[in-house]
Order: sequence, then structure tokens, then C-alpha cells
Amino acid sequence: MGILIVISPLIVLLILRIRLNMSSKDKNDEIMEEFWAREREARFARNVDISNLPLFIPDMECLPFLPSSDDKRRSELEAKVISSGREPMLDLHEFTNTDLKIKYGNGNFTTISSYDQNFMYFTRDLFQWGKYLYENNYTDDALTVLEYLISITQNIVSAFTILAKIYRDNKEPDKISNLINIVESTKDSITKQTTLRSLRDIINSY
Repeated sequence: MGILIVISPLIVLLILRIRLNMSSKDKNDEIMEEFWAREREARFARNVDISNLPLFIPDMECLPFLPSSDDKRRSELEAKVISSGREPMLDLHEFTNTDLKIKYGNGNFTTISSYDQNFMYFTRDLFQWGKYLYENNYTDDALTVLEYLISITQNIVSAFTILAKIYRDNKEPDKISNLINIVESTKDSITKQTTLRSLRDIINSY
């Protein structure tokens, strides 16, 4: 006569949990091993020639600089944009430090990362200028600055939301929809969903 063995559901769950934990540990070990392998590769990566890199050159002529203005703050912000726009820059936000070392060589990392930092400073200065223009009723100029800004980077959430507010006030909902399409077509990032929520809230309030 056979013996009927009854296995408690709790025991089944315990076994499943142990297996999942072991699988997770193996996966984590694999990820860490790959990480350290790339770090070793980056440490010894040979330098490449970066003298002919296609640096980003901003189109300053399309921006609404004023030769003279009684608005001291506006003049200060414009001067910052002009200054940061002169620096050599590249948009490398999609690359990690390890990626940059492997791609360009460990010895070039300081120079390459400075190009990325310069791009970040330039776009930050553009946004601060555009935001000031919007908040102080230079709406047309704000529109020009912020439209240019999102044409070169999609990583500044507030640039999109200010533009959407301008389009809403101008009764141009189609342009808000276009902003949504631009953001949806970009790669996933920590700001993508936040930007989409903000834009949808604005167009729904139209």
C-alpha cells in the first residue's frame, strides 16, 4: 500500500522563495562581474584621437539677444549664455563615465567629460534665460529661447511645461500635442514620465 505524502503549502512557498533568492543572487553576481569587467576595461582603455570630434556649436544668431537693455537681470542672463556658448561642448548624457573611458580612452576622460559638462551648463543657462523671459512677460522671446532649447535637449522638464503654457495661452493645443509626441519619441529617462504627466495635465486643462 502506497504512502500518501502531504506537502504543506507553506513548505512549497518556502522552497519557491529559496529558489527565487538563489536565482536573484546568481543574477546579481553576474551583473557585478560584468560591471567590474567593464571597469577594468575602462581603466586600461587606450586613448583615441579626439582632435576632430564633431563638437556641438550652438546657433547663437537665432536667439533674441538685445544689444542693450534697461533690464539688468536679462542682460546678465544673456551674458551667461554667450559665455557658456563659447565653450567646446558635446551632449554625452546617454553615456556613463565607464562608457566614455572605453570609447575615448582613460587619458581623455577629463577632457571629454568637460565637454559634456559644458553642454549641461549651456542648456542650463538657456533655460534660466528663457524662464526669466517668460516670467517677466517677454513671451515671444521666451518662446524663441525655449523652442531652441528643446531642439537640442529633451532633458529639462520645465522647458516643456513653460512652452506648453505659452501654447495654451496662445490657443495652440496642437503644439502641446507635438511636445507630447517629441517626449514620447525620446528614450526612457528619469524625466520622461514626469514631463509627459505635466504636458497632459496642461492640455487637459485647455
